[in-house]
Amino acid sequence: MRVFRTRRARGTAAGRLGIVLGALTAAVAAVAVVPGVASAHGAASHAAATAASAQATVTHRPHFIQNTTVDDAAHLQSLGYTVLDVGPGESADLPAGMQGMEWTGGAICDSDGIMSWADFRALVDSNRNSSKVFGYFIFDEPDTHGCTNIASKLRDRADYIHCSGWRNSFWDGAKQHPKVDNAGNCLDASGNIIPRKTSQKAYLVDEYSHDYAAVAKSITHVDLFGLDPYPCNKDGSTTCDMSQVDDAAATAKQYYAESELAPVYQVFGGDGWKIPSATQLQNLLAEWDRVLPGAGADVVYSYRDNKNGGPEDTYPGLSHATNLEPILSAHNAAT
Repeated sequence: MRVFRTRRARGTAAGRLGIVLGALTAAVAAVAVVPGVASAHGAASHAAATAASAQATVTHRPHFIQNTTVDDAAHLQSLGYTVLDVGPGESADLPAGMQGMEWTGGAICDSDGIMSWADFRALVDSNRNSSKVFGYFIFDEPDTHGCTNIASKLRDRADYIHCSGWRNSFWDGAKQHPKVDNAGNCLDASGNIIPRKTSQKAYLVDEYSHDYAAVAKSITHVDLFGLDPYPCNKDGSTTCDMSQVDDAAATAKQYYAESELAPVYQVFGGDGWKIPSATQLQNLLAEWDRVLPGAGADVVYSYRDNKNGGPEDTYPGLSHATNLEPILSAHNAAT
């Protein structure tokens, strides 16, 4: 669900978090013992070492947040976000340690603002050697039934991200499409598999109600597939329907490896939804961690501010629910 775009032409982790917080709590408790007692000092040292060891075992995945601006980067980085939603060419403006997911796609159908093929190739070529670009948001919720040839267009863009930049003799006759096999491997002029030119990724997100089979990895060749059922507080409800999360993950795993999937966390309200409460968000994160413990990234769908023209309580995002920040920050530190 993309209501608007700003400045453009969206053990389990819970177990690891418990280990880290538990060890840190033990360390603090031990330090509180009367100073000078050797056993207390030893307990504190042991607890601190345990906490450090537990933290060291966490393999952090990319944490991506949507519908924000470069101006928010420093604050969001302090919360553990490593990838920011930016416009074409804006990744260079991000602080050290943060990368951009550059928006190049459309929404719902391919007539809705999708970047032209020529402009897309020029952007990818210009970013080819940039370490600031995590990847490209190539489409938001494509309607494969209503959009003509959208799946093949997604594949063209993913293949160009992965395989462009080689000598023209490796490309097709029009010198626009790199040679790629049906598995998405880059090929040389003789048909031999060669390495990708870049680690930059193609990202696609699809709506829970759409047909995941129509945008399977074997069809689109994208690196990350975002799952965006938004189960909380819909149409007057005051609960979260976690079965939507379970069903989306189970279905998507038929078409993508778990490491190629990215849960999209609901941190917004508007258009019939209300932003989750703190407890609801904690439960939502825990459910995603349970069904996709090996996710390749995670995504927060939020809003920076009231760009939609409605009152803040109609389209609230993270900036209107700062009580949710500690929950997200702790989750980012543990996953």
